[in-house]
Amino acid sequence: MVDFIGIGAQKAATTWLWAMLNQHPEVRFSPLKEVHYFDVLYLGSRRRAHFKVTKRAVRRQLLKLKGAKDAESVAKKDWLRRIKDKAFAFTDDWYRHLFVGPGEAVTGDITPLYCALPDAGVEHVKRLAPDARLIYMIRDPVERGASAVRYATRTGRSPHDIVRAKRFFVRGDYRANITRWEKHFDPAQILYIPFGDVKRRPMDVLRAVERHIGVSAFEGYKEVAVAVNTTRGADVPLPNDIQAKLVEMFGEQRAYLEERFGQDFVSRVS
Repeated sequence: MVDFIGIGAQKAATTWLWAMLNQHPEVRFSPLKEVHYFDVLYLGSRRRAHFKVTKRAVRRQLLKLKGAKDAESVAKKDWLRRIKDKAFAFTDDWYRHLFVGPGEAVTGDITPLYCALPDAGVEHVKRLAPDARLIYMIRDPVERGASAVRYATRTGRSPHDIVRAKRFFVRGDYRANITRWEKHFDPAQILYIPFGDVKRRPMDVLRAVERHIGVSAFEGYKEVAVAVNTTRGADVPLPNDIQAKLVEMFGEQRAYLEERFGQDFVSRVS
């Protein structure tokens, strides 16, 4: 079963974390960058769309093994084909299967939308992976919301439609989300990482993550510096009313973070 799970937050360097840990020789991910298992079950994420992504990811892996006939490659191809079995996909056994593989490795799933799972979803995670180590990347609530708006506009939606969506708010509701995860998991299982540390001290962050998930310190990471402001249109100012709406929606979350983690932590979330 999966050993660690990145549960959020969107636009808080979760892709960077996946890219770094994907280089670690003791860490293994499934073929999917984001699995989206639990949000398909509990947040209404589109199963059909995520299954298409799954099939494409598996096909890419199978192409790399084309023509290979040694026992290890044949076994891996069988494992991959099982992942894209439509009747098997998005079941508990499928989720377990994603993290089965040859040799010893620490396995992970980094899917930022998991932060917003309801109680039933977090309970499901707990049943499947009670000992999993969790990682929650925390970014300034208003800055994270602004970045999420810019990211979502790439699909052609207007900023006003984006901020009205229920899922937009729940992704940034740190008070509710952290309280819910700590209700079901021992807080000692959860590593909270301020986004500013990723920007300014990325190697310190990686060392903390390595200790948290139980792997050795790796000296071979490449391109460690986190890329910031890479979203298309990231430098384009948001409409004034949208900026004001973000402050209205998420302004009190900063006070919660200070209450929960202290002033020093909050000073490092930007």
